[in-house]
Amino acid sequence: MLNGVLVIKQHGISHYDGMPSIQELFDIVDKYKDKVSAIYSRGYKYALSNSDVKEVPIIGQ
Repeated sequence: MLNGVLVIKQHGISHYDGMPSIQELFDIVDKYKDKVSAIYSRGYKYALSNSDVKEVPIIGQ
């Protein structure tokens, strides 16, 4: 296993699924880290955007 903590943040606009998907990123991190978690947030809007944004940090330890 690799030492240290790995954090990847995946985000996408509500009508667009990011590439790779959250599940694909989770699976990749899971190959290299013993403990992996994903934190799902509520949608919110940036000040200069009309679109809802959801961000999901994937944390591998």
